[in-house]
Amino acid sequence: MSAPRDIWPTAPIVVSEQVKHVILRFFEISDSTEKTSGRLFAEELFTEDGVFTTHPSCVFRGRAEIAGSREHNNPLVVGRAHELRGVFCADSPASDVLVNGVFKIDVKGGQRVEMEFNARFVVGDAEGRLGFVQVWTDPTDMKAALGEAKKGEGN
Repeated sequence: MSAPRDIWPTAPIVVSEQVKHVILRFFEISDSTEKTSGRLFAEELFTEDGVFTTHPSCVFRGRAEIAGSREHNNPLVVGRAHELRGVFCADSPASDVLVNGVFKIDVKGGQRVEMEFNARFVVGDAEGRLGFVQVWTDPTDMKAALGEAKKGEGN
């Protein structure tokens, strides 16, 4: 995960170090291909009743579901990296934040796919845990690359 220092809003918008840490940690965990990484989301980042939406049909509600959110990661994905390009806030102090950037996926067989993404983060408690996260991206190129990788495996 990479994030230039100048992506954060400046005064009069205030983004606390706590909120910055939670967002950056979210993307560090997101870059993992480990099936257990969902547990880190749940334990470190989300409120007990937090909601994590990765796609309209993939909504995880509460820590138990969020902990299992990565158990079915596609084994054809061998690397993931997010590059943050901008952070925008709906309020100050920043408790409702939109992040945009590029998501890079390495697929078995050597193909790399780059997709733009946006992600909304809503802080859910005084400790800075996330009450809501929603991610938007166009998965068309990723689906095509995964289809090619699957063909390459003879499946």
